[in-house]
Amino acid sequence: MTDLNNTGAAPKEMTQEDFLADVMYTLKTGLPPAVMAGISPEQLEALYGLGYQLYTSGGYEDAETVFQALCLYDYNQARFWMGLAGTQQALGKYLIAVDSYSMAALAEGLNDPEPVYYGGLCCLKADELERAKGALEAIPFLEGAAAKPEIVEKAKNLLEIIRLREESE
Repeated sequence: MTDLNNTGAAPKEMTQEDFLADVMYTLKTGLPPAVMAGISPEQLEALYGLGYQLYTSGGYEDAETVFQALCLYDYNQARFWMGLAGTQQALGKYLIAVDSYSMAALAEGLNDPEPVYYGGLCCLKADELERAKGALEAIPFLEGAAAKPEIVEKAKNLLEIIRLREESE
């Protein structure tokens, strides 16, 4: 059992009621499940490093597993969701990646245009043109768009590609 109150006391035998009380405490206080599981920030960082290394070396399936675990342990970390989404995108799981990019955007408070852009790109790759347009058209209106003009420009370029594609159909 994790010492959620940081009393330093040795853990006692956990009953089902104790476990449920810990879960409810974690949920009510907004603590990430990693806290309840006793996983330190250093351990999460090491897992992130492993996931990143697997991703950059082309081990996408293993990287996906690592990033899934990270997202489970701390769902408030946008970079964990971005790692998961990137591996799903690399595996061609475009619509699943869209969901993960959406979670990254939510974790950022819908301020960062980057996950929205990549979600739109995945929609485009999955031939979901209307969804792609919706995501890409929203980018200039996000709070963080001014800080990432390159993403805004990329979104405009993709919107032009979609427009040309629609005209040719």
